[in-house]
Amino acid sequence: MLIIIGSIGCAVYLNSSQYLFKKAYQKEQEGDFKGAIEYLSKIIRKEQNNLPALMRRGANKSKAGDFQEAIDDYMWALEIDSDNVMAHYTIGLNYWKLDSLKLAEEYLSKAIELIPPFLVLEDGTPSDPFYVYESEIKYERAFLYYEQYNYKLALQDFLFCLKTNYRSGEAAFYIGNIYGIYGMSDEECFYYKKALNLNFEEARTYIQEHCNN
Repeated sequence: MLIIIGSIGCAVYLNSSQYLFKKAYQKEQEGDFKGAIEYLSKIIRKEQNNLPALMRRGANKSKAGDFQEAIDDYMWALEIDSDNVMAHYTIGLNYWKLDSLKLAEEYLSKAIELIPPFLVLEDGTPSDPFYVYESEIKYERAFLYYEQYNYKLALQDFLFCLKTNYRSGEAAFYIGNIYGIYGMSDEECFYYKKALNLNFEEARTYIQEHCNN
């Protein structure tokens, strides 16, 4: 009887969300995103409103190159939590990969609007597991604007990243690029040099080519 009970207990554990999450994580670490998706799908079939499983499956679908399917999972997540910042953010990134730039901009901007007050746990991590820092979203949106030649808005987002010390070397470099496009050579060189001081080595070549000193 003890063997039977033990077997039943083992079978229950092997089908538990905890076990399936663990197996999905192992597959992710191995780079087997399709395998991770299979384990997460088992959870979702049992618990259709399991938000962490949906978000993780969306992330794995994106890594596997299935961008539209990833969007579908994140949209499902928004049906559960319409204010989920990370879902809006990642939908925007996946639309960008599909070259739907206007939709990408719409979802990235919505994510910024929805960022809640920053609350931390005792270890200093955000209390919301789906929290995304404003600088991170604005950094991505800056490149989206840059790609669309909307340099004015790109400049605003890069300046925000520089001010908040988020990937500040790259931000300063692209600020320099934008001022160069505007023909403002003094500002261009100022920010290239700032980028170099912030250890963004790519700026060195641009300083040599565009700046006199």
